[in-house]
Amino acid sequence: MVRIEDTAADARYPEFSAAARRHGILSTLSLPLVAGPVAQGASNLYSRELAAFTGADEGIGLELAAVASVVLANASAYWQAFDLSEQLNEAMASRAVIEQAKGVIMSSMGCDADTAFDLLRAQSQSENRKLRGIAQEIVDRQTRATS
Repeated sequence: MVRIEDTAADARYPEFSAAARRHGILSTLSLPLVAGPVAQGASNLYSRELAAFTGADEGIGLELAAVASVVLANASAYWQAFDLSEQLNEAMASRAVIEQAKGVIMSSMGCDADTAFDLLRAQSQSENRKLRGIAQEIVDRQTRATS
């Protein structure tokens, strides 16, 4: 926690204090938002009055910051899990398309699955394109050919 009673007199953060004064801010209270070992950010309170924040304000602010930290940590965990879920879904879809393309290659070239994958990978590298995109084109072409 950092309290600045007077931005004109506090020498700890001269650039911040000068900027705050330019905007009419005379005192500040910064409260850490920490949940477990992870810092989520800070809650910053500003006042146009000198020494606007009391010890009681600090206590209440710290309690609110603790609650806000938990909310932010939970939101962060949710979005991380959501992103992972999306990535796993994409990976499963990619795998399915790649397996289908391998089947098309195996059928048309009379080779085994490893050779079919090696051919896909080689084309991906030579064209500097994602393997999934090449696999999708092969599947789409085969679908059009059989329709």
